[in-house]
Amino acid sequence: LHIQGWCIVTMAKSKNHTSHNQNRKAHRNGIHKPIRQRFTSTKGMDPKFVRNAKFAKQHNWTNRSKLIAAAKAAHVESTNTGKKVPVVLPKLEKRVKVVKKAPVKAVPAKPAAKAAAGKPAAKPAAKPAAKK
Repeated sequence: LHIQGWCIVTMAKSKNHTSHNQNRKAHRNGIHKPIRQRFTSTKGMDPKFVRNAKFAKQHNWTNRSKLIAAAKAAHVESTNTGKKVPVVLPKLEKRVKVVKKAPVKAVPAKPAAKAAAGKPAAKPAAKPAAKK
């Protein structure tokens, strides 16, 4: 520290940062992947999207009917045999987007007689000269 006139003059700082010992500290308890949550948070998401997703989940009946049918079949089998039958749920199939194609309009073919009558006969193509 050096006092010069009315202000205090300090020496310039040469080192701002170092990563010394940080790697050792990090590996003491091991480097781990962060634990993925079962349900990701919707905090900060678009509220319109979140609301729509909620209703889409409520009214999705595609796989529910398969699960109910499998459970009923297992229940009937267990009551008939007297043994408990484990419920085997069906594997979910991947949804395939079906794209409907526009119907192709059939173009009626012109009859050969009408086409030939209106136009003169086409000349045959000239053959190229044979090389010797």
